[in-house]
Amino acid sequence: MKKVLEATAWLNQLPRITEIPEGKRFNDPVLLCPSDQQLTYFEDGSVCFYNPETALMQNQKELIEIIDIEDALQAKFLSRGIFAPRKFAESRQPIPTHISTQCIFLTKVKQGQADLLNKLIERHRYGKTDYDNMWLCCNRLDQVIDGDVLMILNRRTGGWDGSPRQPVIELLAAGGHIPCHWTGSRFEPLSPVENLKKEISEELGFYTESQNLPFLGGFHNEVSNELVMLYAMVVNAEEIPDIQEGALGNLGENIDGIYLAGLTDIMMEYKRDAAAFAGGVASAKTNFPSQTELMRRLYQFADSL
Repeated sequence: MKKVLEATAWLNQLPRITEIPEGKRFNDPVLLCPSDQQLTYFEDGSVCFYNPETALMQNQKELIEIIDIEDALQAKFLSRGIFAPRKFAESRQPIPTHISTQCIFLTKVKQGQADLLNKLIERHRYGKTDYDNMWLCCNRLDQVIDGDVLMILNRRTGGWDGSPRQPVIELLAAGGHIPCHWTGSRFEPLSPVENLKKEISEELGFYTESQNLPFLGGFHNEVSNELVMLYAMVVNAEEIPDIQEGALGNLGENIDGIYLAGLTDIMMEYKRDAAAFAGGVASAKTNFPSQTELMRRLYQFADSL
């Protein structure tokens, strides 16, 4: 309770701005937030607008930091000293620049593991759309075979165009905005790797260590106006049934299962037509498959498996 009260008091004493350029007038942290709204902080890290006259609360998700991008590929940025409730920030036009992390899961199918995966695929025939099968064969009509390098993808049922009736394919296994957490004296952004570990746990029920998450590089998603920090992770094919179990029915995280695809095949399909993917055609122009150097690093990493 003390943490909640201290964090709430700290937030509400910050100077308020309604436009990003106003932040340049301040040397100390400021809050991008309507001046007539009180904020309430909760133990889970979320914040809410609170109207004392009506006693109504509006969920604003987590607190995020607004930044300037200096070098997207190297993920270099300049902190602005501006915090914002994420839901309010995303309602702005344009959306203020902020940071998110994404993780690509890869596996190289070893001798004898293809049969395990093909049986898993046979048990999970989703069938909501013409592409909605666990195995996204794309240009290949056959099954998984030993030696394949596969990508594990989210079957997204909410956000970024997905719905329970029409899931979309998300080109990552886990990811999310970097939230700011209360340190006891101020708010600070969670580290990118710690944020990824949290997202992997929440979305897939899967746990990993920091050293298992090599950094590939960053890019600027201009649709969501995010500096996206892209990481990779190698999983054993024998772990995929457990990953599927963690993802299946995880509707609170807008996920209901996973997809599997050959890495090269799914990238070719995305470039051919991104309509069935999270973010759709609009996001494809600045998503990581359009970044030549990032893709070179990804394929180099995959070749090392």
